[in-house]
Amino acid sequence: MAIHGWGYTRAPTAEDLVTNQANISTPPLIPPRERRNFVPADGEARLREGLREILPEPGDRPFEKLAMCWYTDTPSANFVMDWHPDYSNLFIGGAGSGHAFKFLPVLGNYMSLALKGRLPAKLAQKWRLRKDYATENDTFKGDGSRGGPIRRELEPQERAKL
Repeated sequence: MAIHGWGYTRAPTAEDLVTNQANISTPPLIPPRERRNFVPADGEARLREGLREILPEPGDRPFEKLAMCWYTDTPSANFVMDWHPDYSNLFIGGAGSGHAFKFLPVLGNYMSLALKGRLPAKLAQKWRLRKDYATENDTFKGDGSRGGPIRRELEPQERAKL
């Protein structure tokens, strides 16, 4: 079971910046297999509430395993498949946006069309590389698919449990 919410951010620490060099939210910089599975209390409560709604009987049983799914979102929540506007020899194909894994079997075809300049105009417009977000701090305004509280930064005590 999963909750598709606004989620959490993890701004880099000074230690992270030594290796990452970017002031962006990232998962802990350790291999996933070595991470502890931690979900903030409010996230677990929302998950429990959803479980009770669809399966009331097991709704109060303890969870066997909980984990946060780390992914990226573009400001528009769309994929990015476009030539860089300032560098004519640089094509950027980003299949992030929180929901791309399930589209993996079909994205290659669209990426190929975009590379060749043959993507349908409506998709080319939707998946273009947008520079208008470059000067904004928190540009993700949602895509209509999320519920619950607005995205928030993990608290120090929560970060320590990651």
